[in-house]
Parts: sequence; structure tokens; C-alpha cells
Amino acid sequence: MLAVRRGAHHVANPLDHVLASGDAMLVIGPWKRIRKLQSALHDFLVLALPSEIEDVAPEWRRAPLALAIVGGMVALSVAQAVPVVVAVLLAALLAVVTRCLTMEQAYRAVHWGTIVLIAGMMSVARALEKTGVVEVVVNGLVAELGWAGPYVMMSAIFFSTVGLSAVLSSTSGAIVLAPIAVAVANATGVTPHAMTMAVAIAASSAYVFPTASSLVMLVVGPGNYRFRDFARVGLPMLVMTWLVTLVMAPALFPFRND
Repeated sequence: MLAVRRGAHHVANPLDHVLASGDAMLVIGPWKRIRKLQSALHDFLVLALPSEIEDVAPEWRRAPLALAIVGGMVALSVAQAVPVVVAVLLAALLAVVTRCLTMEQAYRAVHWGTIVLIAGMMSVARALEKTGVVEVVVNGLVAELGWAGPYVMMSAIFFSTVGLSAVLSSTSGAIVLAPIAVAVANATGVTPHAMTMAVAIAASSAYVFPTASSLVMLVVGPGNYRFRDFARVGLPMLVMTWLVTLVMAPALFPFRND
């Protein structure tokens, strides 16, 4: 460790200080250890790498093979020859067999926390459906906004997803609101595709809240960002995303199949 910056100030004699959250460090070491630090999922975030790493890190010989594997995965998914899950698993297996990456790298690439979160939230969504909570919410939405038409209903679902994604996560927001969107569509006599597309887009559109994404939270400390910074940049983006969704989702997935 060569230097440490805390906020806007450099720390004198960094080896004599205890690291604090948000500290930015300048480190030196073997390429292998730098790459290992870059792949860390917790505690550290690599903000920049020296340009020389491009000369030693990539395995250019296997790049065409990796592209072919990805292309095959996309082709199988688009052609619906096999389920998407099977296509992705086959691509991952081929990447390891052809040595595009090692088993250790493949294992580290799996975000186990996300998998557990998805499994847990699917159970929560199912419980909400079984206990009648979804029905109560749907009846309330239809009673209050059903008269205003599908565009207003889609807007309500969009911003509900944004709010829930900000409190929990984008994955949780999508899983919980998706069955509600389908039920609302069925109750109002429209096809569910546009409504569920609004949920999918809104779950990734909580730009105003840094808490909506763990990746964003990683840079809040090192970047010394404040909540109003995200609001100033994210609010216009959120409004634009909402308007584009309101126009494009029904255009691609009409509310009614005439």
C-alpha cells in the first residue's frame, strides 16, 4: 500500500492508520494479486487499473472461442431450441471445458447472495398470492384507478415497482410486483405483457435512490456522493424512462389483441 486518501485529504503514514469505510488506496503488487483484488465481491472496489495490465491479462487466443460460445447461447435462446436456462448452463460448461475460464473463476462469478434473494422473494411473492394480499391490492388499484384507463394503471405499477426496488432491491421489486401486474391486467381486461414489461423496466430504474443497487452503494463512499446527487441526476432519467415505457411498452405489446 503506497498511499491512502480519506475524503479530500491524503493520510500521512498510512501504515500506521486503521482503514475506514470509503478510504481510497493506491496499491502495488503482482498482476495475479491485483486481479484477485479486482474480483473480490466484498470489502474492496477497484476504481482504476494501470494501462499495462491490458498487455498481460487478456487471453486473446481464446477470445474467438468465447464469442462463439456466447453467440451459440444467444442463437439457441432466440430459436427456442432449448430453454434459456439450459442454453446458459451449456455455455457456462463449454467455457470451462474449453479453458476460457477456470472452475475457480466460474465459481467466483456466481453471486450466491442474489440466488438466495431470488429464491426467498419468490417464496414471499407466492405467500402474498396464497394469503390473498395480492387480491386485496389488485382490488384496491382497480377500484381507485380502473376508471382512468390502462396507461394510468401502468404508471401506478411502474412507480410502485420503483419504490419497492428502492427499499428492497430491483430483483425483489420485480418478483413481488410481477404477479400484481398480471392480476391487474386480467382484472381490467388487458393483456399482461405491457404491464409486466413496465415492472421489468421499473425495477432497474430506481435511479433516484442509491439504496436500489448494491453496485451503486459501493461507489457512494469512495465518491463522497450524497443523496441529493442521485436525486439531481436520477429524477430526470426516471421521468424519461417512465415516458418511454408508457409509449413503447403498449406499442410493442398492445393492451388488447384485436
